[in-house]
Amino acid sequence: MDEKYMSKLSPTVDFWAGIYLVIVAVLSVFGNGVVLVRAAGRFALLKSPELLTVNLALTDIGMALSMYPLSIYSCFNHAWIGGDRSCLYYGLMGMIFSITSIMTLAVMGMIRFIVAGSPPKTGDVFSHGVNSKTRAVFNENQLA
Repeated sequence: MDEKYMSKLSPTVDFWAGIYLVIVAVLSVFGNGVVLVRAAGRFALLKSPELLTVNLALTDIGMALSMYPLSIYSCFNHAWIGGDRSCLYYGLMGMIFSITSIMTLAVMGMIRFIVAGSPPKTGDVFSHGVNSKTRAVFNENQLA
């Protein structure tokens, strides 16, 4: 084994890091699997924001299935396995799934801002009063 791939942590710390990653991987696959199964059961009724949640579950489960096994095995081995090629693979999968996840979260945030941040066009007095009170609280906090 090449010396540069040996872990700098103690074997005990690597072991417990591996146990922790196993728990996180199992919970991630199980939780995101539940989201995908529930979404598949009512696929025709899903709206656009709910499809973004499905996309987020797919990216998270993809990351868990493509990256966690390599990390877990490396923790239990007390060294990085596979050398440079597995390192490039790990980095590529991390980049692809992370960028997809971040972009999905950004779009979800923009949609929530558009839905919750814009007052209704019906002229409802209650919602207008709430918005003006909220503005007054924010303006008062900015002066302090």
